[in-house]
Amino acid sequence: MSEHASSKPSAPPVQVAHAIHSGGFYGAEKVICDLAREQLASSGCAPRLFAILDPGQAGNEVADRASALGLPVSLIHAPVGISFKGLRNYARALIEAGVVLVHSHGYKATAFHLCSRWLGMHRVPLVVTAHGYSKSSGSLKSAIYRWLDIVFLGAADSVVAVSHEMESYLRARNPVVRLRTIPNGISPQIRVEESHPLLSALGILPGDPRPPVIGTAGRLVPMKNHAMLIRAYAELRKIVPCRLVIIGEGPLRSSLEQLWRELIPDEPVGLYPFQSQVLDWVADMDVFALPSNDGEGLPMALLEAGLLERAVVCSDSGGMPELVRDWITGRLIHMGDQDALVKALEDLVLSPENRAAYGKALRKEVLADHDIRATHGRYLETYAQVLAVD
Repeated sequence: MSEHASSKPSAPPVQVAHAIHSGGFYGAEKVICDLAREQLASSGCAPRLFAILDPGQAGNEVADRASALGLPVSLIHAPVGISFKGLRNYARALIEAGVVLVHSHGYKATAFHLCSRWLGMHRVPLVVTAHGYSKSSGSLKSAIYRWLDIVFLGAADSVVAVSHEMESYLRARNPVVRLRTIPNGISPQIRVEESHPLLSALGILPGDPRPPVIGTAGRLVPMKNHAMLIRAYAELRKIVPCRLVIIGEGPLRSSLEQLWRELIPDEPVGLYPFQSQVLDWVADMDVFALPSNDGEGLPMALLEAGLLERAVVCSDSGGMPELVRDWITGRLIHMGDQDALVKALEDLVLSPENRAAYGKALRKEVLADHDIRATHGRYLETYAQVLAVD
């Protein structure tokens, strides 16, 4: 028998759909695109995107980014809430695409999948990534959604927490959840243009003398605690020259702009819209600040800042202390401690040497423990385990 005849045919790639109901391009969306890029290059996985759209939406940012990567995209049009029509559209798209496993990223995608499965519309297994939860802040409606989400996780075939802290939190609230931890990963082949958009926005020419720039990027929501960052900056600028830039969109934009004008009336408001090439902006920052309240998982923004060797100040929210060690890979403060934030920022603004040392140490940590190729491998193992059981 010839070698060709005796060889076993390779297994067909696993048809995986990443499902998300997205309101922008933030951490979960970045995880999908980075992971899908690796999966596209793998012989073991054939990924696609399921984008659940609100009424009137023709598409969204994550769908556009996925298409640009060469990822097949299914747009799931759904009425408000979780309706029979939306579930039917979702199940029909699963069947038409030949999907054998769904990887959901967020409450609505998880609910769509499980509800349609409970109604007998399909039998496709589900892997869920828990990216983060606002654990105490928010309205009663938010608390109910959070509770429902954690209840739904108990019916998923596997749940991935992006930090050990998140795994412990979920396990304590729903012991039947099938949990494992896979920290977020990032491609080490990060690319940044030398266009200096942030400096241009501040009216600074590259090479000109300038004060250090403190910056952050992310959703303008209570969990990110931008209000405390603005208050800390208002105090810090009285001590040492510096600038603050906040990049992002969200429901708190108007209130944050008002707070800035009240506390810093002599300086233009430093809030800038979401930027599609946000890393070019982060590269112009001297200090990256993330003083979040409760609920962080392991923010992609933190990994990106580390890969760019930015000096980081962050709170001890969620999984961030698993990456940032105080005085070693950055500065770590307690959640809500504004005085500690001012002091940590002052330390970095006044010390280029500390900024450089922390930035290099954080980059080394990111490259060692958060390479997207390792993350991809661990997700493939998870998919295989779920399919084997199913």
